[in-house]
Amino acid sequence: MASVLADACETIILRPTSRPVPRQLARLEQRLRTTGTTLLTVDAWPGTAELRLTVGDSSWQGLGDGYGALERRTVTARCTGRGRAVRPREARLWLPDENGCVSTATAIPAERLPQEDGDLAVVAALA
Repeated sequence: MASVLADACETIILRPTSRPVPRQLARLEQRLRTTGTTLLTVDAWPGTAELRLTVGDSSWQGLGDGYGALERRTVTARCTGRGRAVRPREARLWLPDENGCVSTATAIPAERLPQEDGDLAVVAALA
């Protein structure tokens, strides 16, 4: 089925219900190379992946001391690969950010601290 989709789609997201046999796997990977289609799998893939993306170190924000709602979280995304992409890369991401999108988490959210003169100062610590 995925081989047929490769002719019509640029990206295929797949969650296989069973492990493909080696012959099917080789045929699918050749079809993906020929068409330039990207295959994304939810679980580990037995074939030769160009890139592997994993997500870990998740922490949520928004809950107070017994009140509030989960608003957003940060995760560490790690990409490893072969060939030109052999050097692993990591990034901290907001999932979602304040706009409901994915963005780079370069700073911890600002805290407001009272100063001696009564004004508020905004302090942000880099992650």
